Amino acid sequence: MEVYIIVGLLLLLAWLLLYFKYFRGNGEGHARKDKDHEDNKDNKYQDEEEAFYSVATWGDDNNNGSITQPWKNLQYAINNLQPGDRLLIRGGIYKEYVSLKKSGTSENPIVISTFQNEEAVLDGEGISWKYGFNLEYGVSYVNLSGLQVKNFKGYGVALWGENRSIQLSGMEASGCGAGLHIVSAENLLVQGCNFHNNNGPGLVVSPGPLKTARIIRTRSSNNENPELPDGFAVDSGNDVVFEKCAAENNAGNGFNCLSSSTTISACTVRDNGCYGVKCLGEGYKLVNCIIDSNGMAGIVLQGGGSYELFNNLIINCGLKGDYGLVSAPVAGLSSARVSLVNNIFAFNYGGVHFGSSAVLEKEDQNIYWSREDAEISNNNRRYTRSEVNEKIWFKETGRGE
Repeated sequence: MEVYIIVGLLLLLAWLLLYFKYFRGNGEGHARKDKDHEDNKDNKYQDEEEAFYSVATWGDDNNNGSITQPWKNLQYAINNLQPGDRLLIRGGIYKEYVSLKKSGTSENPIVISTFQNEEAVLDGEGISWKYGFNLEYGVSYVNLSGLQVKNFKGYGVALWGENRSIQLSGMEASGCGAGLHIVSAENLLVQGCNFHNNNGPGLVVSPGPLKTARIIRTRSSNNENPELPDGFAVDSGNDVVFEKCAAENNAGNGFNCLSSSTTISACTVRDNGCYGVKCLGEGYKLVNCIIDSNGMAGIVLQGGGSYELFNNLIINCGLKGDYGLVSAPVAGLSSARVSLVNNIFAFNYGGVHFGSSAVLEKEDQNIYWSREDAEISNNNRRYTRSEVNEKIWFKETGRGE
């Protein structure tokens, strides 16, 4: 019996030794680590706070511009920015216009954004100056995001020329003369923006050029006045990509592009008063788009360039008496070289028409179901649906395998 008691005591002592050496020690270690983590977290937050400036409608321009002591006026805040600085715009309505005259650098851009998705509005109602947020001539390396701009008689957002490496994200412009006006720019990114209910185009490049631009997931809609503004308009440029954009319910064209090497991909072009897509230039690609219920032709290829159309749906277009697709409608221009592959042209007022200077370089696996008496036409001949299906079109033109 005594042996069992002694063994039990020895086991108890061994357990206590293990507890104090490992479990209790680890607990204290974890407690210290947790405290250190909290301290570091606080220090990190403090460092981050010191790295940002902020502006708020309830702030004061005599403050230091920190998160807790923001400036009041947006223009005053922007005047204080240097390359690498970041400005957070707190929610509220800012009754002013803004001009940014300083550039960032490639390593240290100037970053201006709204604070934690708060709704910040630059409102031009009652403001004498007609341009909202201005990036002055030559200003470059700026990232601007989240701001709403409205009620400016001129441009909501303006890039005044030779602007390089500008990023506009999550911007909204409405009730302005134009949503976004670009005089000329290079290496531009516009993503997740919304330009709607303006009295002029949603996004316009004029006179240009616009070089190396990506417009992604951006919507231009309900822009209207008697001059029939477009959703997206590019007067000149090169290497321009529209991806997953929407041009809807504009009084003019959905897209009106006079640039080269331009791609319109996975876009929705719907219910525009004039043409869905109107373009002129070399190196156009129209891919995976839905072009629906536009007043004039769904697509018009004006001539003088090359055009590749792959995997598009063109439906219910030409409501005012036009075609689903028309190529080289005006004589005298140089040839429009067209490739059509895997497109559907259905329920349009007219079928597909090729003018005298249109050259159909490739035509495969397309579906035509718009007008039974004239699915495909040129200046000399109309091909009925049955003639297309019976390959008379193919026999006479060598196209349509």
